[in-house]
Amino acid sequence: MKIFEFQFNPKAKKDRFFRVFSFNPPPEMPERGSIYIVGELTNALPINSTLLDRLAAVLQQEYYESERATKQSASQRLKSALKKANGFLAEESKKGNVDWLGNLHFLLLLFVPVVREDGSIAPGYTLYFAKVGDVKLWMARSGSLVDAGKSIETAKKDDGSSKVFGNVGSGKVVAQDRIIAFTQETFNHFSKENFLQTLVQLKEEKQFTSLFKSKAKEMSSVSGILLFVLIEDWQPDKVKKENKQSLPILNLKLPSILLKVPQFSLASTSFQGWWQKVKKKPVFFIVSEGKKRVGLFTLLLFVLFLGVAIIGDPTDQTIYTQEVSRQKEMDERLQIPPTMTEIAEPEVVAELHTSLVEENLQRMIKVGSRFYFFQPGAQNISFLDIVTNTSETLNVGKKIRLGTSFENSLFFFAEPDTIVSIDQQNTVLQHTFVPFSADVQFEGMEQFEGSLYFFDSRAGEIFKSGIPSTTKQVTFERWVNPLSPKKPLNARSMSIDGNIWILTSTNEIQKYFRGQYVESLDLALLPAFQNATLLKASLELPYLYILEPFHKRLVILDKSGGLIEQYYSEVFARVRDFTISANGQTIHLFDGEKIYLISPSY
Repeated sequence: MKIFEFQFNPKAKKDRFFRVFSFNPPPEMPERGSIYIVGELTNALPINSTLLDRLAAVLQQEYYESERATKQSASQRLKSALKKANGFLAEESKKGNVDWLGNLHFLLLLFVPVVREDGSIAPGYTLYFAKVGDVKLWMARSGSLVDAGKSIETAKKDDGSSKVFGNVGSGKVVAQDRIIAFTQETFNHFSKENFLQTLVQLKEEKQFTSLFKSKAKEMSSVSGILLFVLIEDWQPDKVKKENKQSLPILNLKLPSILLKVPQFSLASTSFQGWWQKVKKKPVFFIVSEGKKRVGLFTLLLFVLFLGVAIIGDPTDQTIYTQEVSRQKEMDERLQIPPTMTEIAEPEVVAELHTSLVEENLQRMIKVGSRFYFFQPGAQNISFLDIVTNTSETLNVGKKIRLGTSFENSLFFFAEPDTIVSIDQQNTVLQHTFVPFSADVQFEGMEQFEGSLYFFDSRAGEIFKSGIPSTTKQVTFERWVNPLSPKKPLNARSMSIDGNIWILTSTNEIQKYFRGQYVESLDLALLPAFQNATLLKASLELPYLYILEPFHKRLVILDKSGGLIEQYYSEVFARVRDFTISANGQTIHLFDGEKIYLISPSY
């Protein structure tokens, strides 16, 4: 599949968040297919800036859960995942978080390879889709357009279900099909003057670039997402290497138009009132009489297929789509490459007491022989000394979100206006500062040479402060130069070694120096990163360390992006945090219950 993702002016509205997610199956389960999600949250408060990320994570984890019976069909697993998502949103409401009600627009697409009874792969994919809110999904075949998402919209209205996620649709997609999705504002623009009909004929990046350049003036005020999927001709003997590519920002005098071409991804939209606006226009874009006949016929087949593939409320009804049995088959692109070192049973150096495990601790910081643990949003910090075998829990009196260490002390950020410090004698001090405006959201914290650094992924900002003391007021300054050609938007993790390294939610590794963007690393990695979570670096070591639980691995790169080593273990699927010794000879990993140790062989 060829995927094009375009983001237009993503920061135009501060109360609006939109995200695109892609999840590929674990290497041992390729038959489970790939999930693609587009979400939008409108009229949102800053506290809900991560709601889309958390909801997508719930769906990913439930669908790909390895303990679930392997005999379940893709539609049955999707049913379970949507039920889990409904439960997650219900819990949010019980907690008083109702900001998302009526403002959540969410589309999930699942591409499952078609497997014949003999185990061979047939051309095309079965596409399952589910949605919430004002999201549209369109399909183009042989020049003809159909609103593929409308079928489950109608069924949803008729079934009286109060569930957030309701019906699921399915259909087969074949070579040269286009699957297109937009957010509302983007769609409203493209639906004017047959712009949409022009769009569905494109298939190369340069064609999109040329089209958008010709419409630069008209699109300068557009904000939103367009995703475009082209199903390529079937090539059963060709193994395609997974490699997400990022195209440069188009110079169209727009604040931001970001083009990405991952190997696998998909699109969705969010908009209102489209049918009323375009029903007077021709539904089909006809190039020739011959194409008209082919287009109407193939489109009719697709609509008929959708008619029998609509699945009822996934929490209440039996899935109707018939699926052939699938044989687990590992192809070349999904196998563990020779450069990956498997660790069957990493050494366990410590286990947490049951009471600590129940706290669902997420973060770990190492200072000397002590490991400190905390759960963002809690007031407790626990430590375990693996030399003296002693442990203790401290209550700092504030709900902490982020933490780091400097020399023999720890520093934590507690919302909205406090830095908490703890020394080796467990003395807890609180240092207040003037809080930022509500639109600044710290999401990561690191230290380097006597300064603390914080990043705000939504705004693409990094803030710097001195180390707090009893005699020194905590003050912050913006670190990123406003003239930098790129900013750390959508940052997921940050580390500092003199340069600042950023890992983004699209698995891009960016390098910044003295407030300026320097480069993004060109990674020739197999398999490509799908959902890397943590990046760490240090001044003393020439390496970057990246954790990716999705592929159950810890990746070590040199600082130009070259692969040094990949360590694979089933344990790594559960790892939440890790630390690296000053000499790089030991790495400790934490999964919420145990501390593991591995010793790299550089």
